[in-house]
Amino acid sequence: MNVELEVNLADEPGQLMKVLDPISVRGGNLIGIYHFRDRIKEKMIPVVIQFEIGDMDNLNKIKSIIEASGIEITRLESEKGIYETSFILIGHVYNSNIKDTLDRLMKDYIVRSVSSKIKDKSTVSTVKISVLLEKKEMIYDLYELIDKICNEKKLISIKQLDIGEVY
Repeated sequence: MNVELEVNLADEPGQLMKVLDPISVRGGNLIGIYHFRDRIKEKMIPVVIQFEIGDMDNLNKIKSIIEASGIEITRLESEKGIYETSFILIGHVYNSNIKDTLDRLMKDYIVRSVSSKIKDKSTVSTVKISVLLEKKEMIYDLYELIDKICNEKKLISIKQLDIGEVY
């Protein structure tokens, strides 16, 4: 997954290594480093480090190590999913609490998009949902969850047969 990490570093030699070492030790692949010397405040330089890392577990460990070294992380963004799949829900999707459906999906997955056309929330609707997955194998758990939601809410699902690679 791609990660963008922004930290405030003291304007002293060796500070950047406190961030790069944990990334390297955890198997991170460096993409770029950007120093914003024009934004120095109280001898602290904002630095953005872009890198790739294999999974969330390693990313969380990197974050913990950096914070334990006393470095302030001001922003940490990651694109968790690297594969995309879509499915369609048919039925009273809105009347059966679409917010609950999305909340349950977003607990373990990144919902990339939701699209539908409706005239009235009480009528039968069709909703297309696209989801990002960290690994191809996660599709089985996702489809199991979709089936469970559809059974509970009396909806019909149409699932994509293949899975597209995002990166």
